[in-house]
Order: sequence, then structure tokens, then C-alpha cells
Amino acid sequence: MSGAGNALARPWTGAKLGAVNPHSSPTAPGTSAPAPARPDTPPVWAERVRAVAAELAARGPAPARLAWLLARARQRPPLPPEGRTDAHLVPGCLSRLWLVAAYRDGVCHFACDSDSQVVRAVAGLLCELASGRPPGEILAAPPDLPSRLGLDRLLTAHRRAAQSRVWDLIQDFARTHATAP
Repeated sequence: MSGAGNALARPWTGAKLGAVNPHSSPTAPGTSAPAPARPDTPPVWAERVRAVAAELAARGPAPARLAWLLARARQRPPLPPEGRTDAHLVPGCLSRLWLVAAYRDGVCHFACDSDSQVVRAVAGLLCELASGRPPGEILAAPPDLPSRLGLDRLLTAHRRAAQSRVWDLIQDFARTHATAP
């Protein structure tokens, strides 16, 4: 998997990607300056993951869980055209999956899009969980987080591979910025 992370590390340069990210930083009240980052404490990060796991479990059988993920995905804005480029394609996926990352104000931001709604739903959930988190918190998450959420049980083998690639790339991006000021 490290090969895929290295292939995508090239286009992931903060300034370029920050402009593509559809989720801009809020501004401080009364100014145009970005508001200071207020990352949650690790227990809040863990609670965030537990809440998603509980919500998935509450949906019952796999088709209902997948329907919930698809409904969430439809609520997310699509990537702008600048994000849907070959430079942001996740290699090795059967469907086209674009993953964009940015590092601003001490936290990582992720957004994705895909021509497959299922891939968009699962990758989007991982982006949603990791976005707004400091690199150290992302790296403290278990490497098998998608499996712990039960996402792998909803997917075919090829889609499980795409899900793993996305999580690996999110962690690779966080690792790259873990020592950033």
C-alpha cells in the first residue's frame, strides 16, 4: 500500500489542495483571518467514531446500513472540477475515486468524490471522520478503523480494497504533516 501513498503524495501540496477543498476554514469573528483551529480532544475523536459505529449498528442489516451511508453521501457536496483531476485519482480502484487533502491551521481536511455512489459513500465517511482532526489524532486511530466500523462487511472485495487505500492515504497524509508547525 505504501506505493499508492507515494504516488499520491506528489499532488498533495497544501496550497494547491486548499483551494480545491470544498470545506473552507471558518473565519474569526469580525475579521477575514482564519479562526484558530480548535481540535477536539482525543476522547471526542473516539466518541465521534463510536457514534458513527453505533449509528451504523442501529440501522440493522447490511442493506439498511448501506442505504444510510448512501443517504449521507448524497448530502455531501461534490468536489469542484479542480479536484476531479487525474492528479487526485486513487490508483487501483475499479471506479474513479478522487481524494483531495489539505493541511491548514494544524488540522487535516479531506474530501472525495467517485463515479460510484457506494465508493463515494464509504470513502466520504472516512474523510468526514478524519477531516478537521490534527495529524496525531488520525495516526492514533487504529489502522483497521474501516473494519472496526463494519464497513468491510458491506462491500465487495474490490470496494474493500478501495476503502483500505483511502484510509491508508488519509493516514499517510497525516503522517506527512505530523511534525508540521
